[in-house]
Parts: sequence; structure tokens; C-alpha cells
Amino acid sequence: LSNVSDVLTMQGEVQRRWAYLETLFIGSEEVKKELPEDAERFVGIDAKFKTCLAGIGEVKNAVVASNRAGLLDDLNDMSD
Repeated sequence: LSNVSDVLTMQGEVQRRWAYLETLFIGSEEVKKELPEDAERFVGIDAKFKTCLAGIGEVKNAVVASNRAGLLDDLNDMSD
């Protein structure tokens, strides 16, 4: 259950950052033009985060979903 807690904590952190950055990088052409490298990096993170959420949603079991190989590492990478 410790792993479930770790995954949920990190998922919440990534989701908070993602929600803030999504409005900047997806909704603003000006930001994309001024920060093209960061915008491109966010597109990758956006796709990876949505894939992680979809995978978690498909399992319908928190313990099984949290123990997916590489999930916590992926979330940690996205939070940096």
C-alpha cells in the first residue's frame, strides 16, 4: 500500500503542474513561439501523462495499477 500512496502523491503533483502548464503551452500560440523547446518538451510530457492516466483507469484496481512496471519512475520524470 506504500507504493499506492507514493504513486497517488506523485500523480497529484504531476497533475497540478500539468494543469497549469497545459493552459500555457496548449492554449497560447505566443508562448509556443517564445519557448519552442519547452513547448515541444511539454507535448511529450502531455502525451506520456495522458497515457499513464489511461493505463491507470483501465485497471480499476489501485494496487495493481500502482505496481505497473516503471509507473512511479515515469511520474518522477514528468515532475522534473
